[in-house]
Amino acid sequence: MGTVNSCHNGARIQFEAFQDQRHSVGNILRVHSRDMEIDYRTRLTAMLDMTRFLLKQELPFRGHDESTSSSNRGNFLELLEWYSQRNEEVSKVIKQNAPANNQLTSPKIQKDLTRACASEITLAIINDIGDKFFSLMVDEAKDSSVKEHMRVVLRYVNKKGCVIERFLAVVHVPDTSSHSLKMAIDALFVQHGLSLSRLRGQGYDGASNMRVIEVLGNVYDDASYSANKSVAKLVETEKHLVFPLVYRMIELALVLPVATASVERVFSAMKTVKTDLRNRMGDEWMNDSLVVYIEKDIFSTIENEQILQHFQQMQSRRIQLPPLVLTTVADFCANPEMKLTYGRKVMENRSSIKWDKGKALEF
Repeated sequence: MGTVNSCHNGARIQFEAFQDQRHSVGNILRVHSRDMEIDYRTRLTAMLDMTRFLLKQELPFRGHDESTSSSNRGNFLELLEWYSQRNEEVSKVIKQNAPANNQLTSPKIQKDLTRACASEITLAIINDIGDKFFSLMVDEAKDSSVKEHMRVVLRYVNKKGCVIERFLAVVHVPDTSSHSLKMAIDALFVQHGLSLSRLRGQGYDGASNMRVIEVLGNVYDDASYSANKSVAKLVETEKHLVFPLVYRMIELALVLPVATASVERVFSAMKTVKTDLRNRMGDEWMNDSLVVYIEKDIFSTIENEQILQHFQQMQSRRIQLPPLVLTTVADFCANPEMKLTYGRKVMENRSSIKWDKGKALEF
């Protein structure tokens, strides 16, 4: 028979597990792991849905008293309670039905989810810019806690030939000297992988390049010509490939900043986000909230799965969450080794191998 760790005993254990696969230790562990993973995904998705709603409406997350005896535990917990009462699937995986060390309702989880949302939005903006030329618009203002903040907006022409202005970040600066602003801008460029060689203009609180204003003024003086619409028309008809130099000249003229209205709107949003009642809000938390609140149109196009995977990769989590692979029926049909069978109420994907239940072990 050999020792406990002998090959004979190992083969015997595997044979017994094969005979009773449903109750084998490995199968039980796998089933429990899968169930925990499904519950974790459902719970985390619910937390993300709460985060999405509060960020888009720019509502505070936390309450003054979040204890179980409180009648108002804050927007996040109250919204989660309301949502769970109307969604049985969510109610089964939160509060007392969730592990005590994996409730996913702590302020840190809320901030991590917000950070994941903002990072995905910024990544979408950077990818949209690509290797195109862009300009920089910067302004400075104090928030409700009397801290100096620099707001940065990027202006560029997208693939469709439209002029786009996107909010990049708000950064705390010790003062408004040129050295402090330069150091903050350099750090932003390094953080987001932006190249200074693609920068073609800078505007600081209305002090834009006056020569650019003159050039664009000449362009718009012609009533029969609109530079912005013409660039879009060139791209639509693919004539920007035929006249690349003309397209480049117009693109450079449109990229350079003329006014800083977009940056001023960021200041208005900052006063909405960081109010007197929320004057203890940290710089990173405020920046992430502003990115999501201002760039709502991009945020609405980002799928939950992208944000969940970013959240998982931010640090080590108690439960791993593999990417959710969505496979269509067409993908199954394209595989010659698989076939679809139909019943009265179900559709099954089966192997094309000819076999029956009585001879299943032969395979």
